[in-house]
Amino acid sequence: MEIKQTLADISRMHKNVSGIFKKKRKIYEYLDDFIDVLSVFIEKFEVFSHHILWECIYNRVPEGLPGADDYILRDTAKKGTGNAPVQKTENFNYPRDEYFRVPLPKKEFINKFSNYFSHEELTKVFEISLTPGYSYFNLPVFSEDKDRPQWILTLIYSEENNEVVNSEDSFALMEHISSQTSLAWQKFRENTANILLRHIDDVLEEVETTRRDSTIDQLYKISRVLSGELSVDWCAFFRVDEEKDTLKLEIGNIDPLATLEYPLHDSSDIRVKCVNEKIALRLFGRKSLEKIVHNDKMKPLEKEIRRYRKQGKLKAGKKHFTPYVLFEHAIFSPIAVGDKIIGLFTLYRAKKTGQPEPPPRDRFAYVTRPFPDFDIYLLKKVRRYVVNLFVFHQALQKRLRNIRNIIDQVASPISEAITATEKFIPRNVGVEITSMRDFFERMRYINALSRITVQYAGNFEILLDIDTGDLNLKRETIADLRGYLIDLARLYTPLIRQKCISINVTKETRSDISVQVDKDLFDLVISNIIDNAIKYSYDPEDRMRVGLQPKPRLTEDKENVLIAAEEDNDSVTVWVSSYGIELSDQEKNRIFEREYRGYHADDRSRGTGIGLYLAKEIIEMHGGSIEVESGRPEYNTVFKITLPKKIGQH
Repeated sequence: MEIKQTLADISRMHKNVSGIFKKKRKIYEYLDDFIDVLSVFIEKFEVFSHHILWECIYNRVPEGLPGADDYILRDTAKKGTGNAPVQKTENFNYPRDEYFRVPLPKKEFINKFSNYFSHEELTKVFEISLTPGYSYFNLPVFSEDKDRPQWILTLIYSEENNEVVNSEDSFALMEHISSQTSLAWQKFRENTANILLRHIDDVLEEVETTRRDSTIDQLYKISRVLSGELSVDWCAFFRVDEEKDTLKLEIGNIDPLATLEYPLHDSSDIRVKCVNEKIALRLFGRKSLEKIVHNDKMKPLEKEIRRYRKQGKLKAGKKHFTPYVLFEHAIFSPIAVGDKIIGLFTLYRAKKTGQPEPPPRDRFAYVTRPFPDFDIYLLKKVRRYVVNLFVFHQALQKRLRNIRNIIDQVASPISEAITATEKFIPRNVGVEITSMRDFFERMRYINALSRITVQYAGNFEILLDIDTGDLNLKRETIADLRGYLIDLARLYTPLIRQKCISINVTKETRSDISVQVDKDLFDLVISNIIDNAIKYSYDPEDRMRVGLQPKPRLTEDKENVLIAAEEDNDSVTVWVSSYGIELSDQEKNRIFEREYRGYHADDRSRGTGIGLYLAKEIIEMHGGSIEVESGRPEYNTVFKITLPKKIGQH
């Protein structure tokens, strides 16, 4: 074996693998092309008289199933080059048989291959029987998982070449060939996955009438793509129905079908096992399938598919189905967003033969290709894609809710301003305003509503900046914190007359307290808290009902909204207190959560549930903290804000 020629052959192999994607084909056809390229590459080594190219199919089935610890190898080598000198065994009848079951426990099988190149000799990992005069070794081809081969090259040679094959140079060359073939396989898988996802993208961009909602429509289209690209006869998506505690068939490439549901507590079903244990499982053969999947639900499904096949209504996979539609191989793959299972992809392959339905004793006489690890790898990529779809859809719905709430909240004060304007604008020409005092009072009310409107719109703008990471703090100093709080409180005076309360800064708050903040953002924080305090303060009637005076007499009576501030050496603390609906401990723990609104929120006014969330985010950006205090018995609700005197001080 010439080293230069071998290196040239390896370079040509990489080039040929890359060239596979120049033609637009189905994904499973790309895989056939890769097998052809690999076979041609192996045939270049004349010292080997024959080769068998094994595709590893790891048996991932539940414990207790016959053969659960065995491995199945599928011979994918090009036929027609002469049959390898393999003798018939209990596990394999070459060349008639396409599959070879390796009678090795899983742990032993993996250990032998994971340590393959540490022994510095070419090894027979599993045994096959050859005619006298021939020998062989098994060469692994890995992907990113270096412990488990994806392909195994069984290279057969005449015993006359023992000295050449077993030399140190030959071992080093085989190690190099294994690594280069592994690299080619890994790049091939990545490219095919990208092509598959691009195909899904293209299909999802097509304009079609949506069914039920956009998420279901997208999953339906993905199922259609998978059924064709992976040569899958049926691809279904089962959704977890939390209300009914069931796994419910929602979509598939065959539409429509009778609804199928599986109770999530029924652990005997393979689908339920996948969801409850968050594992992907694969089944080989109809016998294994019927032992775990409910046969009373499989048969009606096959009957339904057979009926649609006869009517010509199958939208995909119709060329693969037999007249009797006997499912044989299956993959069940759960899809999780965080800790929550949202559904299950189910892929089936059926017998591919045009013969009529066989008698019961011959139901398992025909063979079809089980799902290899290549399909599992692609399905993992699609699962991740589907999770991103769900996350994006949920984020979009959340953003739309935010927009809708902001619109409602902004529209509310505008509507009040319009109503207030109509009350003092004369309906009849020539009628004058009787009281200038009333006129200016209403103008102040409208001005306050306008400011609130701007504040609500500002909430949403800051929320967008936080979500996109575009919020940067400006360093500004408020030299007179007391004066600042008084000016801000006065803006709300027109809004609280109907509650017969006032907003007051306590006398104990000194005028020489200063703090460094981003003033615009701090305005938003204090405004949101004051607005919240006013919103949930008691009306006069409510105060009388609980035994309080209907109208506070002094500016510092607890029935008013009170603001106080104090400082120590390093920090400044601001309190905003109000007397109204009492917060439960549960509400106090959740009040700063995004979009959370209290139990009594709808009774008071509309809101978005983001004002206090923003307040917390902004204060923490300043290095401070905000909390709801319950340690002052004279007030029902006290918001406490603690800030360092200078940004970045803590």
